[in-house]
Amino acid sequence: MKKIITKTNTGVKILLQRLFITMQFSGENSLANHAAACAYGFLLSAAPLLLIASFIIFHIFQVSNNSLITLIKSLPFLEIVIDEKWLSDNFYSIMFPGLSGLVTIISFVWAGRLLAVSLQRGLKIIFTGHKKRNPALDNLIILAVELPALFLSLAVIFSSRAALRFYEIFNFIPKTSLFAFFTSKQGYFIFTAAALGLVTYFSYRLIPANPPRRISALMGGVFCIIFYEIMSMVLSILLGQSRYNFLYGTLGNLITLLINVYFFFLFFLIGGQFAYVSDYFESFLFIKMRKARINAANNVKISSVSKAVDRLFLSAEGSLKKYYRFHRKGETVFLEKDKIDAIYYILEGEVESLVLSGSNNYTQTGTFGPDSFFGEMGYLLSEGRNSTIRAKTDVSALALPPRVFEAVLKHDANIDRTLVENLYRSLKDAKTAPYRSPF
Repeated sequence: MKKIITKTNTGVKILLQRLFITMQFSGENSLANHAAACAYGFLLSAAPLLLIASFIIFHIFQVSNNSLITLIKSLPFLEIVIDEKWLSDNFYSIMFPGLSGLVTIISFVWAGRLLAVSLQRGLKIIFTGHKKRNPALDNLIILAVELPALFLSLAVIFSSRAALRFYEIFNFIPKTSLFAFFTSKQGYFIFTAAALGLVTYFSYRLIPANPPRRISALMGGVFCIIFYEIMSMVLSILLGQSRYNFLYGTLGNLITLLINVYFFFLFFLIGGQFAYVSDYFESFLFIKMRKARINAANNVKISSVSKAVDRLFLSAEGSLKKYYRFHRKGETVFLEKDKIDAIYYILEGEVESLVLSGSNNYTQTGTFGPDSFFGEMGYLLSEGRNSTIRAKTDVSALALPPRVFEAVLKHDANIDRTLVENLYRSLKDAKTAPYRSPF
């Protein structure tokens, strides 16, 4: 029972750590502003892209134009901006679009790019990396994801009436007990959440040039859907549709839709940030732990909120526990010329750096105490260990694998200065240190 409680507490702590880091990055990356840009892009892109999708469906599936018009007019905002007579007499009646029709379709696609560009910019800020992609290919990939996602999302999520007509028109699901379940309130909720989750997952995996791992993308998608569904329930309570209809008339549906769309894109981007944090969680956790330890060691005056945050990250337990190492006084951590398998960070105790000079004679080139790195220079220079490290006292340390250390260097600019200071101190100590044998 005690083990279960301990594991539960650790799991809750890890979740809180991930959420805090995610929200901190979300604020730094101004994801709320990017969500607003996506919602604005959605408003301008949805109508033209859905018209193109309906035109393709009309000619491929030979669906009656009245059925498609009924479906489109059921969506909350298209009933306001779409002229039913124009759809029937002009848009769907064109079998071969001709030059004017092609110009119209191209203009629709161009208008639809606004949402694509907004999504691309938002995800590009989140999923940083060195990999580049051709801009033309970027737009094609985003439009390929956006067009079906937009059509399905609007038809399935924002209007249950439209969803039912969508199923009836294309006969995607036979009218069985399973169909009855999916069209029920509970089934509708499950189906819409699953549809949104798939769209979100594939968006994280396909749109960014530097996508997250599959498991991280899945975690980000689950994060997005859970928090969006919670927010949807809250909004349904707080936003009285009748009040908006009274104030704005037919535009009331549009306003409530855009509020929902904004929060969807907000949690979509925050979910992407959660996926990115999950990819590099160990490095972010180490950076936070190191900062909290330095603040505690130097008695830095910080606010009560910052102190609470530092306590959340101060311990090396949880995800960093697997890297914990303990060496007794006099024990050799590694020898000069050894193959590099980890970069060490001292939690408690002190080590000394020794270089072989002659027959069994060693020079002490430096000592390292708490919150210092050692073993990093050989890795940065792509060489083996350039000195022997021995525990001067009992030592507890974290042995970070190169991939975690690389991520730490990528995300913490202060580390560079620390490493340069360590190198300068080692060179200075090496010039003044006497020769002696440590064994």
